[in-house]
Amino acid sequence: MIYVKNEFGEGDLYEIDDIKGTIYFVSQRCHLRVSEMSQWISNNPKRVVDDIEHADNIIMMACQATNYEIYNMLTRIKRLMTKFFDKSIYLTGCLAQRFDVQLFAKRMTFINPHKSGNYDMDKDFHNTTDIALTDYISTIYTEDNYNYNSDLFVNAGAATPILVSRGCFNKCSYCTIRKCVGEYIEFPPEGNRLECFMKSRHVLLDGDCIKSSVTPWLELALKHKKYTSISNIDHTAVVANFELLKKLAEQKMLVMIYCAIQSLDEKILKAMNRDYQSTKKAVELMQELRKFGTIFSTDIIIDFPVDGVIYKNYDKELYDKLFDVCHLNIFSSSQYNEEETKKILKYYYKKDAENLIPYLDIEL
Repeated sequence: MIYVKNEFGEGDLYEIDDIKGTIYFVSQRCHLRVSEMSQWISNNPKRVVDDIEHADNIIMMACQATNYEIYNMLTRIKRLMTKFFDKSIYLTGCLAQRFDVQLFAKRMTFINPHKSGNYDMDKDFHNTTDIALTDYISTIYTEDNYNYNSDLFVNAGAATPILVSRGCFNKCSYCTIRKCVGEYIEFPPEGNRLECFMKSRHVLLDGDCIKSSVTPWLELALKHKKYTSISNIDHTAVVANFELLKKLAEQKMLVMIYCAIQSLDEKILKAMNRDYQSTKKAVELMQELRKFGTIFSTDIIIDFPVDGVIYKNYDKELYDKLFDVCHLNIFSSSQYNEEETKKILKYYYKKDAENLIPYLDIEL
């Protein structure tokens, strides 16, 4: 076990080596943790089972980006614990670092989230498409979910996640992820990450927030003609790498980019501690990439408060025009209160007739 202390409290977290027996993995809107732990799976294939009934342990990778995501995760954990009461259930990801929230499940981590320096998890080549991690693939790349209807998407097939960075360098006013994950660390294309990259047809460059240092990975993708998707790239990195991105797109190799824009309103972005001009520029450049079939996925925070005024921050006609996929997240404070969260969710559940908010599929 390791001891972790952060803004939300302190406590002990299990490490993967503390867990004995077979494991079934469940991914709940936390694709990054899949990239992180897939390397461990490749080294321990006999520990992983693809049937939850046959598992001794269940590890759930969970999100805490908003209070509503937390409520969603807790609801799912309770279901698992009720149905599989005879199994040990662990929760990993950013939510495991939220010591202010009662999780019910055991907290664990694959890596010390606040360790300094470059830790190394690379040992053997890994490919999640060869292991039962379909939760991950279906969460991000299911045509039925988002109605992509993209020939490029279909041709590329399932993506192999490559973790190219961890942590976040931004200081957005609303975000708690940076407080849980720790300092920003980059992983260059070398060693087994490079081997994994080279053996894959479609790669997903993944990170908590990817800087323009993604450049060498894009250069490799272009050189070796890899279908490429990018998850959680910062808008500034889109601008900095546009020429490389455009070359990939022109060759029909750039499948999808997820870039969390959050808003297109200058006043709101300023309150978020985000830059308006570079955000606007990134969205403009993404329209050029979309002409070649690249999918543009983003997040928007609705009902955002600025100086005591609540701004709707939602223009359906505009967002439908600019984005292929647009997830709406309700603004929430950094403090979790279950009753207040439940009350707000009930309100939006009735309001969200178009099912735009991704975590409203829960029992309230």
